[in-house]
Amino acid sequence: MSKVYADKDTYSRLLKRVKEFDVKNISIGCMSFENVITQYSKDFLYCDPPYYLGEDNTLFKGLYPQRNFPIHHNNFKHELLRDLLMNHKGGFILSYNDSPTIREWYKDFEIIELPIHYTMGQGETRIGLNRQKENRNHIKKTNELLIIKR
Repeated sequence: MSKVYADKDTYSRLLKRVKEFDVKNISIGCMSFENVITQYSKDFLYCDPPYYLGEDNTLFKGLYPQRNFPIHHNNFKHELLRDLLMNHKGGFILSYNDSPTIREWYKDFEIIELPIHYTMGQGETRIGLNRQKENRNHIKKTNELLIIKR
């Protein structure tokens, strides 16, 4: 946990700012992506789904070596998202982790590669036996894909 949140006064001020946040002409709701995409069929969308963890993807294991349980990524309906976006009348930006499957699914759209690297425990000084044997570091280099329909 960040030290910012450990300070009760600072945390209370942050909560107060969120509570008093007031923007005109905005509404915030909560519903499944299936309903949002169909309900707002002509609107511009920004979609940031969970990681795609198909057979051709190796990102998750390398991304979170100390947290090797993809509970927030399992069972997401990636194919349904794809099908809904293929028929979406409005534009969209979709951010995804890189994989051959995702590239194939969205090959007819503009794809921008953003080279990134994820690190776990950047200040970590311990080196596990497997990393020593395989001469590995804790950095996972990959691309984030921005898939665009204008």
